[in-house]
Amino acid sequence: MALISPGVQVTVIDESNYTPAAAGTVPLVVVATAQDKTNPSGDVAEYTTAANAGKVFLVTSQRELISKYGKPNFLVSEGTPVHGYELNEYGLLAAYSALGVSNAAYIIRADVNLDELSSSLTRPAGAVANNTLWLDTDNTSFGVFQWNSLTGFTAIKATGASGAALLYTITDGAYISANKPVSSLGKPGDYAIDATDITNPVFYKIAAPSPDAGTWVEVGSEDWLAAWPAVVGSTARVGATNPLTQNNQFTINGTDTITIGSAWGAAEVATAINAATITGVTAAATTDHRLAIYNANSGTPLSFSEDTGNPLADLGIDPSLTYACPAFQASKHTQVPTWGATDADPRPTGSVWFKTSAPNNGANFVIKRYNTASDSWTELTTPIYATDAAAIYGLDPVSGGLTIAAGKTYVQSDVHEDGTFTFKLYNRKAGVTKATGSVTSVTFGAGTKAFTVATTAPGTGTMSSATTVSFTGTTASDFVAALNNAGIAHVSAGIETTGAISIIHSTGGDIELTDSTNTPLNTIGITSTTAGVRASDATGSSALVLSNWLETTYTVSGNEPAADPADGTLWYYNSPTEYDILINNGTGWKGYQNVIADSRGYDLSQCDPAGPIVSASEPTEQSDGTQLSSGDLWIDTANFEDFPKIYRWDGALMKWNLIDVTDQTTSDGIVFADARWGATGDIDVVVDDIPTIKNLLTSDYTDPDCPSYALYPRGTLLFNTRRSGMNVKEFMVDHFASYEPTPAYTNAWVSASGNDAQGVAYLGRKAQRNVIVEKLVAAVSNSVEATEETRNFNLMVAPGYPELTSTLNQLNVNRKETAFVLVDSPLRLASDSNTLDTWSRNLNLATDDGEAGFVSYYEYMAGYYPSGYSRDLDGNNAVVPASHMVLRSIIRSDQKSYPWFAPAGLRRGTVDNATAIGYIDGQTGEFQSIGVGNNLRDVLYNGKVNPISVLTGSGITIYGQKTRSATTSALDRVNVARLVVYLRRQLDLIARQYIFEPNDEITRKEIKNQIEKELNNIKVNRGLYDYAVVCDTSNNTPDRVDRNELWEIGRASCRERV
Repeated sequence: MALISPGVQVTVIDESNYTPAAAGTVPLVVVATAQDKTNPSGDVAEYTTAANAGKVFLVTSQRELISKYGKPNFLVSEGTPVHGYELNEYGLLAAYSALGVSNAAYIIRADVNLDELSSSLTRPAGAVANNTLWLDTDNTSFGVFQWNSLTGFTAIKATGASGAALLYTITDGAYISANKPVSSLGKPGDYAIDATDITNPVFYKIAAPSPDAGTWVEVGSEDWLAAWPAVVGSTARVGATNPLTQNNQFTINGTDTITIGSAWGAAEVATAINAATITGVTAAATTDHRLAIYNANSGTPLSFSEDTGNPLADLGIDPSLTYACPAFQASKHTQVPTWGATDADPRPTGSVWFKTSAPNNGANFVIKRYNTASDSWTELTTPIYATDAAAIYGLDPVSGGLTIAAGKTYVQSDVHEDGTFTFKLYNRKAGVTKATGSVTSVTFGAGTKAFTVATTAPGTGTMSSATTVSFTGTTASDFVAALNNAGIAHVSAGIETTGAISIIHSTGGDIELTDSTNTPLNTIGITSTTAGVRASDATGSSALVLSNWLETTYTVSGNEPAADPADGTLWYYNSPTEYDILINNGTGWKGYQNVIADSRGYDLSQCDPAGPIVSASEPTEQSDGTQLSSGDLWIDTANFEDFPKIYRWDGALMKWNLIDVTDQTTSDGIVFADARWGATGDIDVVVDDIPTIKNLLTSDYTDPDCPSYALYPRGTLLFNTRRSGMNVKEFMVDHFASYEPTPAYTNAWVSASGNDAQGVAYLGRKAQRNVIVEKLVAAVSNSVEATEETRNFNLMVAPGYPELTSTLNQLNVNRKETAFVLVDSPLRLASDSNTLDTWSRNLNLATDDGEAGFVSYYEYMAGYYPSGYSRDLDGNNAVVPASHMVLRSIIRSDQKSYPWFAPAGLRRGTVDNATAIGYIDGQTGEFQSIGVGNNLRDVLYNGKVNPISVLTGSGITIYGQKTRSATTSALDRVNVARLVVYLRRQLDLIARQYIFEPNDEITRKEIKNQIEKELNNIKVNRGLYDYAVVCDTSNNTPDRVDRNELWEIGRASCRERV
């Protein structure tokens, strides 16, 4: 470098050659945490965001760890710590403890939000947008009343007595076909609101005796007028037994004569009336043989005359009266329809009153608005008016609309102004009413241009008569002048700076515009798509409505609205009592009670009516108190650590038989898989009620991703993990979109917690755990950063997760074995010799490392037992994995000595971050403190697991340094394996300096000298007692030189440790 002072420059050339200093002991800690945690400053902890998941970050202090990852979460329930809780952040607490004695740790966080895995019976939902509107159908009264000429008005509601007319609210387009409800919905006599249409048309399902019985018709339409008889005779007439007098005659509406034939009763008269094709008039015979005559002529009542004899009287019809068609009326409770026989406007049974005010079951639309700040729904006062003009007058009679607050809502009745039953919700915008055309360079053609204008005005609730505005000019100014000079109160036009034309109502009222000659409104770009403009809903109208009453979107539901959760959202559905089980009857998967003879001959229709019996003790009767039936299923919840246990009742032997849950090949076996969410495929899995297990018992429906029944023997059970409890589900958008046939709802909850190697579903805490493990494995396996040599760590650990053993080992291989892996024993691994021997030597033949067994063998890895008893950062007791203790102890050992010294024993293996050692009792969840004496230490050492012991007078001490080497060698000791790890790193650093140098004797001597210096340093510090390095032409042959390879061979003799 150059040192410069006034007038002098001195250049210093550094030609020294040295070995780089060794890096300190730095771990890579693999962790799982909640997402978007808050740090002590109240900010989102940066490294817990989804964007930073899977990234490797270097943290240099405890303070930085808490700032970037938040405080480690450990569950405390009602003041008591929950030991072994699967969502405790063990890795973060271990990293915090390690950083108490060091200044560097690499952290990689899995892409999992532990908060999503908290127990919940409620499905997750996405955030609802601010100002979302909700029509709460559970609390809304729609004010629908049906008239009966004998008994008066009856309110039609969503629920009622058996056989009563019901009112359905349709929110799913699957129930609408050809613009009316599907025929399968409801029974004759029911009503339905099509809430999928913004105008909410109301339909009636025609009842007998009409020949159109079972057909849905819109209330108020011509088809509806013909749905109810205008008159029904009071006398039954059957041609064969009680005929009318032949050749008697009567006339309908003064023009059409009906002559009675031989042996005619009501049915034959109805046939004759229909054959006469009288406009708007039809007839039918009731089931009790009376004549019903229908009149679809809204303006003309039926009239009759007796011409010969008294055939009408004989049918029980009074010919002196007239008979109008059914009527629809929308009015307040103070304006009751006058439809009685002695009233001014008699109407037949079936007429409908839309009572637009709340008293006495009248309409009360419960509209609610969501506020994100308060996270609450506020009910709005939402009156009903026939028109915008009526609404403006009713809410602001003096100012004509200017004082109506933004966000005010109202419901418009008779939207189409044609007498049909419709209603529509509007939401208010404040201020003057203004619409601006989209054309900024306006030019009209030659000739007269004309349009009409009608407006609202303060002090009146009706729209004005239309005024025609016409002009012959061709410019925007000509249009504006024509409108402004038309003398229409409160209405004006102007030209914006852009050149576009605006039309304004100064009091915030409505303007109806209708294009006529040469369509000048279209020319200036005011159309139904212009902001603040809508097409008139009135039947036959082509008007454009300029209004501050805005059409609005809203949710129609009995349940509180919820946005769909984000794709990939997790849900731990922890219901311990709900399990849906189907059975294979040889032709398909069947609802359990739909099979009357299974492969064992059991009649499953007699099994428990609530589904599988869920109990911690052996059931003696069904849930309703009746006796057990062969085929009844019992799910034993006595021990969730050994779950699921499923039994089948054998009535002949009067015993419960345990089902082998690992058997998927015989008729006595069971399959664990997603089968269905509900009894049909048209259920919204986010907002619709969760289907009951009872309803599923008699449904054979399965989702399209259900496994094929043909793959399993008749009699095999199917445990439906999609609907059942105690597992983790993932929300998947359009999961069914590629299936044929595609269900009505393509989103689905898909089981995320999976099955074990024997095909048994992970349930309970094991379901939570498996999801976390899979995310941790993915984080490590997919991390490119973790393989980069710039991340210089030499220990690797996933505290609390022995399942990551093989993944970390593979990462180490990928990094040229420059780190050493620390492995935990399970927190619930009991301390008896048999249990420890079985786990450590994998006598259960587990297929992967974990709670079932310690599977992996690898020289650069060591396992430790048992767990520790420490405290979290809130001072609460916390059971921690063995690596929590070992990681800190190794760092302290290296600070006292070197990596080639055994991190064990009283000098370098003492533990200072735990107060006791032991395990969690799987039954009670309580921590069991142990000491790990000689007998257990022998068992553990035999299984190549290092014991952590309590030594009298010395405290907790790591008392072993075995690696998991598969063979006996120097590498079966931790200190030797870590020495090799250290050397690999150091030799790599030395060799890097000679890349691109000539492969000649000078270079080889230099590199040999550097390596010998390093090895001599280790020897001096008691890591080796001898070594030899060869780097000459004996191992750098011409062929190797030609391949750009430089070889050096080192041999070292390690010191034995006591």
